[in-house]
Amino acid sequence: MRAITLRILASICSLIVLTLSLSLLVGAAPRGVLTGAQPAGAPAGRSTDAQHLLEGSRPQDVPTSLILGERLRMLDVVVDRSSSTASCTSPRGLQVSWRWVNQTLGIVLWTMHNPTDETLAVSLIRGAHPMVPAYCFGNAFWPAYLSPTTAFVELGTGPYPPQEELPVYMQLAILKAQKQGMCFVFTVAANSSIYFTEAGFPSPLTPYCESVVDVDFVENRQAAVDYTVESHCALYFLQQRVLPPYCCPSNPVKAEFPVYAFANSSVPEKYYYDSGVSIHLGAANGSTSVQYSCYTFGGTSSNASCCLGVKV
Repeated sequence: MRAITLRILASICSLIVLTLSLSLLVGAAPRGVLTGAQPAGAPAGRSTDAQHLLEGSRPQDVPTSLILGERLRMLDVVVDRSSSTASCTSPRGLQVSWRWVNQTLGIVLWTMHNPTDETLAVSLIRGAHPMVPAYCFGNAFWPAYLSPTTAFVELGTGPYPPQEELPVYMQLAILKAQKQGMCFVFTVAANSSIYFTEAGFPSPLTPYCESVVDVDFVENRQAAVDYTVESHCALYFLQQRVLPPYCCPSNPVKAEFPVYAFANSSVPEKYYYDSGVSIHLGAANGSTSVQYSCYTFGGTSSNASCCLGVKV
């Protein structure tokens, strides 16, 4: 409980918001499709090794809404593969490292490198010194990432395929061990790497990799997932100074979820279990896709049309 409380307090102090490479730059492109056009402001003639990544924003600079296709200020980043040093490695060999993209703005670039001859799937347990305890990446704000307002997450059919070098969407799954939790799953093809940015590390916060754990696909399963609207969704938008009502998944979230299991069942539950989330496998009553509702910060639903044309 103390770790969860610290996590929520830390999230109030800092904007822990996932910004995905090119995810807000594809305009009207369909989900999962990368466009070949260079983003506005990108220098001409740069090689394909130059990854054009979203620049994170300080709280006072955050736009009033984050809409798929909205263009933010750009930061041109060259991925230097030769200087990457793994900060943690999974038992099966996947290496995770990070570096500052812009330390002043608190933006980091995560690299996941798979030097093996087989596709690997992992979850990342990371935190931030000195005040954010380590937890499974994606666990804190997964309902907000499912919102069509952000469109950061793909909820697909497992097993998830290998991700693009610059993932457009994160892959969300139920992780099943001693207890169950929600987490991102990263799927990296053999002898390849993926790169993604994350904002929300203003001074004095410094990210760290607690561990990277191998996961295995188990099944696709209908489930009903209860979550805390205030801390898992509304807080995310409040930190970005978005006025309510907020477009969040209808609570409970009823859909078909990929279920994965830790390859090492001894992963401490404090890293992935959240007492504010209750997962009921087999209880979706036939629902296969996420529905959405509009909520105020108090958690009550409203009839306002806040979900960008998504039927609520």
